[in-house]
Amino acid sequence: MKALKVLKLGLSGVLFAIGLTGFLIVLKQGVLISGDVPGHEPLYTTGWSLFFFLMLGVPCLLATVFGALPWIAWLREKRQGN
Repeated sequence: MKALKVLKLGLSGVLFAIGLTGFLIVLKQGVLISGDVPGHEPLYTTGWSLFFFLMLGVPCLLATVFGALPWIAWLREKRQGN
């Protein structure tokens, strides 16, 4: 039973790390455009920013949240046990 809990925490840790990394990359590359991109209209860049945020950023954010939930539950259980 303890091995299953360790496996669950390990997999959720990996999911959390991948999700957080992906979300930060999407924020840096897709959403947070600094200034005007030469040759493109502002509406065009805004549309692509929204696309990357919805298609990549939101799933990565959800992976981060769901990856952190088992760790939060484990920390609560550990605090209540002591």
